[in-house]
Amino acid sequence: SLYVLLGAWFLIKVLVAMVEKYLGKISKENEDIKRYDYLVPLIKTLIKVFIFAIAALLIVSNLGYNVNGLIAGLGLGGIALAFASKELLENFFSGLIIYIERPIKVGDLVKTNDNLIYGEIKEIGIRTTKIESFDGTIYTVPNTFLSGKPVENISVMPGRRVVATLSLSPKCTAEQIGKAEKFILDALNAKKKKRELLEESHVYFDKYSTFSIDIIYIYWLNKNIDYWEQMDIKDSINKDIKKELDKAKIELASPAFAV
Repeated sequence: SLYVLLGAWFLIKVLVAMVEKYLGKISKENEDIKRYDYLVPLIKTLIKVFIFAIAALLIVSNLGYNVNGLIAGLGLGGIALAFASKELLENFFSGLIIYIERPIKVGDLVKTNDNLIYGEIKEIGIRTTKIESFDGTIYTVPNTFLSGKPVENISVMPGRRVVATLSLSPKCTAEQIGKAEKFILDALNAKKKKRELLEESHVYFDKYSTFSIDIIYIYWLNKNIDYWEQMDIKDSINKDIKKELDKAKIELASPAFAV
């Protein structure tokens, strides 16, 4: 029994050292391995539990007890435990998937497709993930929610896309529409010179009706700028456009009829 314990202790030391070497030191120089840093504590714990479990069975067997019945009992108990803790295990394995594939990481700005959660990831655990919204609310989300539903990772996008619509009065002429489009482009280009926007942007006369003439404009905010600065930039762009529209006496669609 003493030899078994010493052998288990030695094997654990060797395996843990290998894990720390290959998933620790080398990961500092290799981005492909670096993503496994989060798994090092978990792998070390699993190694210890697995080897000590085998050592315990060997010791019981050497003492003259029949371990076959014990193993069978543990197997049935494990199945029963798995059914009883189905949700816990689902979250656990979802956490492993997030750790290994790393579709998201701490510090990323994420948004669910239903817009229920929109904020920055503060902590990724084995069972749950904590996300802080812009109003300071901390959401503790089960990992199955993040791995089983579409999640938009805004931080990995080249920039944050903004789609806006300018609704003009249906009385506006084609010349006034052209001027409005120029005002939008001028406002966007002014921000591009400050590197607050990416180079790509689009302005289109989208549609018109008896209620409004709609000009859609699309641009990308620099992702290196934080959320509140991005909101300030949007505010500035909208004010610049409105100022030029007022100077040119181009009317906006009535709020009662704007689409």
